[in-house]
Amino acid sequence: MPAVAVTDHGNLFSVLDFYQKAMKAGIKPIIGCEIYVAPGSRFEKSTPGGNQEEASYHLILLSRNKQGYKNLVKLVTAAYLEGFYYKPRIDKELLKQYHEGLSASPRAWRRDPLSPEQQPLRRREKAALQYQELLGKENFYLELQTTGYPSRNR
Repeated sequence: MPAVAVTDHGNLFSVLDFYQKAMKAGIKPIIGCEIYVAPGSRFEKSTPGGNQEEASYHLILLSRNKQGYKNLVKLVTAAYLEGFYYKPRIDKELLKQYHEGLSASPRAWRRDPLSPEQQPLRRREKAALQYQELLGKENFYLELQTTGYPSRNR
């Protein structure tokens, strides 16, 4: 394969070793992070009902170039220094500031309730469109996967 990616979970701890080994093998390294995003401000240190699981959601960020790598480092650093609440978190404000050179694949909708009256698909669509606008169409990807659950007519 011509390229390989690493996406550490909330940090960039493996990047140096990964980069050196990929380069030595003649494979293009793609550096990324599965970062945590606060549902609101990264400075807010509480969640509705005190549920730790609702304190953040996942966003996969991949650097496309040197500027993207620098921005990824800035985001991860800010996640620890400014947004830490159970886990290191960023927010959309930081992502807007440091999105250049990054591609993203959000997973924010996995925790949406499944009840039709709460219109989870509309929230999912709205979240996807926000990320697409923020990052640009060419830098935004949706993750699809089989969950093993039977499909529901919504």
